[in-house]
Amino acid sequence: MDAARTGDLRPPSRRAVRRAVRRSFGPRRVLPSVVTAALLAAAAIILAAEVIGALVGRSPGVLLPIVDLARLGRSLRWDDVLVLAVASLLAALGLLLLLLALRPGRLRAIPLRSEDPNVVLGIAWADLRRYVARAAQSVDGVDRARVRVRRHGVRVRAVSPLHDVAGLTEQVHGAVGERLSALAPLHRPHVRVTVRHREE
Repeated sequence: MDAARTGDLRPPSRRAVRRAVRRSFGPRRVLPSVVTAALLAAAAIILAAEVIGALVGRSPGVLLPIVDLARLGRSLRWDDVLVLAVASLLAALGLLLLLLALRPGRLRAIPLRSEDPNVVLGIAWADLRRYVARAAQSVDGVDRARVRVRRHGVRVRAVSPLHDVAGLTEQVHGAVGERLSALAPLHRPHVRVTVRHREE
């Protein structure tokens, strides 16, 4: 579990709690950031090498076809198909990066309620899956359980050696609900339970 101080001694408002949760457990855009930074760094290094090479008297075009690019730039117009296609591609790429930055994404941990209103607690998604699976397996007649956790719901698929599993669904649902109540997530997820007979 993780904990982060909101830094305010007064009980925070609901908006402040949401902001603290997002700051503490918000998603990290690692892959888009790394790809964008790598492309920009590569372009900057190539351009710097060409400029430095030209300053020291080296013939241009070692890393970039400068002569061909200059000839192409002189022959193209702003309304040419190639210019419009490249501009559209760059605009679409920029829009995609902007949408990735604005998209909320999944939190890295599920926020939990705390007795101290100035503390933000969270449990990792994998830990919650194991926690709920143990709750389902604690029911008599359940061999194993697979759990899927989504932002607003928990899906439990339990397997039992019993031929009559009519009452097990309610028991598993109750056990999982009791454990979730003890855990006290900030937003209580909806629980769906399916119990099936294990085929030998």
